[in-house]
Amino acid sequence: MVEKTGEKRLCLWSDDTGAYGTDIGLTLPDLLDALVKEIAGAKISIIQINPFYWNKYKDRILQHVQTGTVFQIEAPIQSANNRVLELMKRPYTNDELRGLFGPVKGIAGFELLTHMIVGFPSETEEEFMETLNFILEFKPRWVLTSAYMSVPDTVAACMEHHLSGEERYRRIQYAYEKMKKMGIVCTY
Repeated sequence: MVEKTGEKRLCLWSDDTGAYGTDIGLTLPDLLDALVKEIAGAKISIIQINPFYWNKYKDRILQHVQTGTVFQIEAPIQSANNRVLELMKRPYTNDELRGLFGPVKGIAGFELLTHMIVGFPSETEEEFMETLNFILEFKPRWVLTSAYMSVPDTVAACMEHHLSGEERYRRIQYAYEKMKKMGIVCTY
């Protein structure tokens, strides 16, 4: 296909792109290395990489970002507050997120994209603000902001202290306005 079109921009996209190869003894960085070897001048976008896997392979992925091979990463953090992340059963912390977002911030030609969930059961205003301030600090190009939605028969659905729809909507609107002022594209 590259020979026919000359296009060298590739998008790696799956439910969790970071899990690539776990069933065959390979890793996402192995795939990146192979693509760069096979397609000179390849430019790669990594979509839907769980921060857990990005953290697991951060040094090898960072090498590809620094050389310009990887020009975009979409890593849905969901929250940047440790208590909420733990409630969500996310296998990473605020410090680990900082260790991922920090080194790529400001790299010319690189785009960072993420997601955040607003109003997870029992999320306080301070915890919401911690996530929003994290976003504002690292200035990803695009953020998908979603209101928590209860799904029957899940652990979160059985948790106490669900926020009202009005409160979740207020927080989304507030986040949207703050991100917009910073030049961050925010969709919800």
